Amino acid sequence: MENNSFNSNVECCQSIIGVSSGTDMTQFCASLKASELPDEGRRAPVDILVALDVSGSMEGDKINTCKSSISLLLRQLTSEDSFGLISFSTDATVEIPISKLTTSARKSAIDKIDSLHVHSSTNISTAINLTGLNSNLMTHMNEVRSIFLLTDGEAPTSHIHALLWVW
Repeated sequence: MENNSFNSNVECCQSIIGVSSGTDMTQFCASLKASELPDEGRRAPVDILVALDVSGSMEGDKINTCKSSISLLLRQLTSEDSFGLISFSTDATVEIPISKLTTSARKSAIDKIDSLHVHSSTNISTAINLTGLNSNLMTHMNEVRSIFLLTDGEAPTSHIHALLWVW
């Protein structure tokens, strides 16, 4: 699919899908490539709050990919942007309260992300609730606000019903 703002591509990760594949799961890989920004000036400041799954199912490549992605994101943000991080497994924890991203805050955030380890089980609802509460504590909000939920989605069914706060 192609339009003016991005290109997208979706591919199946397996050569055989369906009943004859011998598996009960089909994986797809989706990629998006944004168009170049117009030369009209700088982008608007953003507020980004990340909820990161650190449950046991995220062990290995999953958690490492998420940590690398967040670090890459942090390197793209400026001092006009705000960033916060919530980790979750059985419980959710505010690792980095959302605030302006100064040079020292960026370094501290990267160090904190590198220090996170997986443990326990997944409770997505606590992450969503704490993310909503944390976003509402901001004293100054930028016009552009985003919440990123980074998870493999492997959660006990008793934990998938959550109250989603409107930010």
